[in-house]
Amino acid sequence: MMRTKSILQILFFCILSLSGYEVLASKATVQVAYFHKSNKEHFSKQVKPIFDQNKTCKVCELVDLTPYKDSGEADESKLVKEISAVGTDYQILFMNWNEKSTESNRELSEALVKKSIQGTLILFTAGSPLNNEPTISLNKTIAGQVPEAVIVGEMTERERLLPQLFYGPEMLTAIKPPKEYSGQGLAPVFFLAKWVSHWSKQKPNEWVSYLKLKKNKLRKLWLSTDDFFVR
Repeated sequence: MMRTKSILQILFFCILSLSGYEVLASKATVQVAYFHKSNKEHFSKQVKPIFDQNKTCKVCELVDLTPYKDSGEADESKLVKEISAVGTDYQILFMNWNEKSTESNRELSEALVKKSIQGTLILFTAGSPLNNEPTISLNKTIAGQVPEAVIVGEMTERERLLPQLFYGPEMLTAIKPPKEYSGQGLAPVFFLAKWVSHWSKQKPNEWVSYLKLKKNKLRKLWLSTDDFFVR
């Protein structure tokens, strides 16, 4: 009788432990730190609403950590400091711009490389040149200096890369956003929303290799979000 009681107690304890684990897992927060060079309203009126509407996880958060001036414009002089200060409670950095790598932004590149080495995942938009400059290959941009960066571009409705987009094999894929968002540079936001919604399916340190393996396995020029996260 005593032995039967002990077995039942052990089983009851195991059930409680598993239930507790499931509750903790369901409450695990996935936080993404967002940085860009646009004004403050770009995040609050475009990026954040699209992210929130397309994610399927209640505990996924996109947090704008961009430093701003009083005018609401991004304060580029403080970007390196703010990026370096991002803690381990943020699993992904989303850099929603890209630019040519130069001596003037070398410290920014170094800060991002350091974060990548420390284990933080970094999502970059492929980006395009400013001031009507000619496009260049991604390996000559800031994103191209971060070996483990996930770089996502955008396609037109005809499934061609946007004109002037930085290009190269470093780009994981290019996403075609819904028609009403075409050409606004928001494709990586749709990718991010799907990514964090499937976050628990891979260990954080396995995500980049998983995404690259998926791309090589399917042998398509540009994989969709469903190709990466549903199949």
